[in-house]
Amino acid sequence: YLNASYRGGVLRIPAREAILLRADSKYVEVWHAAGMALTEESLRAIEERLPGIFLRIHRNALVAPDRVRELRRDAGGVLSVLLYGCDQAVEVSRRHAPDVRRLLRAPDPEPGS
Repeated sequence: YLNASYRGGVLRIPAREAILLRADSKYVEVWHAAGMALTEESLRAIEERLPGIFLRIHRNALVAPDRVRELRRDAGGVLSVLLYGCDQAVEVSRRHAPDVRRLLRAPDPEPGS
């Protein structure tokens, strides 16, 4: 679970429901189906606590691998991903671009696996 501040309270978000985690100053934005909430837990701490759940695409962003829909390059040459369930285009660093390409080329897992 990810515990996040939401409307003056605390929201407990199942990790598998998170779509995008993006660092912003001292908080991390947790984008999920119901919107966005903030957590004070760092991206690194989340990665260490929940290994294999998220894919790092930039020093400031983790995404749910099964939500990655498209990798695109804009006119300025900047790579970004589009995600199912989120209207944000998220920048992909050159360092992490090969991981995203590998993910998009991987065969779909068998149902139930």
